[in-house]
Amino acid sequence: MGESRRGGADKVSATFVIGCGADTMRLLPDLYEAFNPMPYEEACDKEVEVGVDLRSAGFGVWQA
Repeated sequence: MGESRRGGADKVSATFVIGCGADTMRLLPDLYEAFNPMPYEEACDKEVEVGVDLRSAGFGVWQA
C-alpha cells in the first residue's frame, strides 16, 4: 500500500479501508465496553490477545 494523495510520509494510506467503504464501518461498543477502564499494561496485553483471536477467525488485523 502506498501513500495517499493527501498524505505525506507520516500518513500512510489505508487503501484497503477506503476501497471497502470506510464510511460503512462502525465500532461495536458491546464488544469493548466490558474492557473499560483498563490499565495501560493490561491493555497492551489484551490488544495482542484480541488481535490473535481475530486473525484466527479470519479478520485482517494490523498492529504496530
